[in-house]
Amino acid sequence: MELGSFAGAARALDLSTAMVSKHVAALEKHLGVRLLTRTTRRLTPTDEGRLLYQQASALLNEWQQLETEVSARAGHLMGKLRISAPMDYGVASLMPSVAEFQQLHPQLKIQLMLEDRRVDLTAESVDLAVRIGLLQDSSLVARTLGESQLSVYASPEYLEREGRPETPADLRRHRCLHFTYTQEGQLWRFRDPSDGSELREHYVSALDCNNGRALCEAAAAGLGVVQQPDFMMSPYLESGRLVPILEEWMPPPLGIYLVYAHRHHLPARVQAFIEFLCARVHP
Repeated sequence: MELGSFAGAARALDLSTAMVSKHVAALEKHLGVRLLTRTTRRLTPTDEGRLLYQQASALLNEWQQLETEVSARAGHLMGKLRISAPMDYGVASLMPSVAEFQQLHPQLKIQLMLEDRRVDLTAESVDLAVRIGLLQDSSLVARTLGESQLSVYASPEYLEREGRPETPADLRRHRCLHFTYTQEGQLWRFRDPSDGSELREHYVSALDCNNGRALCEAAAAGLGVVQQPDFMMSPYLESGRLVPILEEWMPPPLGIYLVYAHRHHLPARVQAFIEFLCARVHP
């Protein structure tokens, strides 16, 4: 009901859409009532369906809480932990911690979803998400994991061909590569080294892409300049394929946060992973 369609429920349950529909039909037959009104556009719960959902959800939540608390007392975490994180941060920084945590709790199933869009934690049944930059949803609880420095990079070949920008204003005559999931559109922030004031430089994108690694590859191929966080740059800097520019103009670092929906009683598996990850970052 929360996900609004059989397809959404199927993705969350790791089932086919046909199987979800079959289970709902079987439940309706068993109860002798219609639970959902189906149209080509949407599913709408009947009064009976809404009542069943509310009461069953409460019972299920109580059971899951009891199950996790009992298993946690025995030192065993069970159930499913769904985590969302940006693609490159997840691969470079988060995956080692996830792997270690699952080795400690082999009965726990972890579903790590790496994508650069911002997921809706409630609608997509996600327990935890990593967010980088400004936090927009004040209803979420946030724990700080660290910081990441944004810098501008280009390939040596590009700089030899187009010249090296000395100030952010020089970027107006350069090819800038745009990350489409950024919160601020075609704008890069800088800090004036003379007085520390913030500068905002708007640019016209030469290439749009929704993945940071792909933009780095484009910059390394000489297509333009790119602004990216430091956690994904080591391979490019070590190989010399990209070099930093405008280093004295770097903006303040971005915060990296672990966020989750506010709950009075977090499941033991969620609370345990939060404390595990925060302890690794801030021992």
